[in-house]
Amino acid sequence: MLMLNSVAKKLIATVVAVVGFISTVLGIIEYLQSHPNIDLNGEWRVTNTIEHTSYAPFLKLKLGYRIFIHQDGAQIKATGEKCWENDVEYPFEARTPITLEGTIEKSKVWITFSEHGKQRASTGTITWIINENEKMLKGHFTSTAADANGSSIAERK
Repeated sequence: MLMLNSVAKKLIATVVAVVGFISTVLGIIEYLQSHPNIDLNGEWRVTNTIEHTSYAPFLKLKLGYRIFIHQDGAQIKATGEKCWENDVEYPFEARTPITLEGTIEKSKVWITFSEHGKQRASTGTITWIINENEKMLKGHFTSTAADANGSSIAERK
């Protein structure tokens, strides 16, 4: 009986140690995922090229935005404005504001945005893949404006 208690105590101690170790490893993984070693803070130039839309005149249109990203761990918030269309810059009074929020997960950025146009607001998503030097983001966007979607590229300024 004494030997059985000793074995049971050792078994319980081993199980507790293994559970503690696994919890520590999972905690470290969660911390690293929420605090990526990626820095996207700063000014970015975003170009969304419309490849599909319900409004034919928008097809192949290139919309340009200047945004300022603030990153806190894996969380991103950004503000900016639509500044150009097909490389032609808008006058200041014609620019429309945009806000973005999202997360970084490994080498991907997941964004939702809201653009506040003069006639209506639109919302959408952007998914970017971060390049190795963190100076370019490439991916895809969708928007409620004319059911548009297509490629999205962001370049660090």
